[in-house]
Amino acid sequence: MSELTTRIATTDDMDSVYRLTHDAFVGAGLTPATKSGQLIHFPELDNMPKTKVIVAEVNGRIVGTNSITFDGPAGLHTDKFFPEETQSIRDEGRNLASSWRVAVDPSFRNQLKVIRSIFKQTFAVADAYNLECCLFTFYEKHEKIYQKLINARSLCKKSYSNEFYTDKTQVLMRVDIEDFLGTAWQT
Repeated sequence: MSELTTRIATTDDMDSVYRLTHDAFVGAGLTPATKSGQLIHFPELDNMPKTKVIVAEVNGRIVGTNSITFDGPAGLHTDKFFPEETQSIRDEGRNLASSWRVAVDPSFRNQLKVIRSIFKQTFAVADAYNLECCLFTFYEKHEKIYQKLINARSLCKKSYSNEFYTDKTQVLMRVDIEDFLGTAWQT
């Protein structure tokens, strides 16, 4: 693999992020293909200053992405699927965020270096904003991977259908920043 870099996405990157998300989710069998070739999960969160979109690039091509939204008046993506659980964690009084839209180009999916770089950058951003707790929703089939990869703890599961998915089981997962930063994985 050529040099891998990660950075915060610009507005100009978002079409590529949406196409990558579409291709990754379709390729994993999580959603059907769309005519537009784009998958835009939470457009209301994309243009907020409290959302940072991370991209990983190889030779100037975006091959991975993840988004992190810090809690505020617009809420978090987890409020849509796990409202009671999200509120319960919010009530702990910790600086809270949610991470969403994890996608890796299918041709790079077997290269752990890409996903590691995305999460390393995500948690660097979280640390810079004094984040204490981050919530994630992952598909059930990915649960064990993220337990190992980022020390995520599973909180609960729900199946749902919406305009993108039919009967997909999501797992609400939690990472307390102190459980991630400083681990051997970070080095």
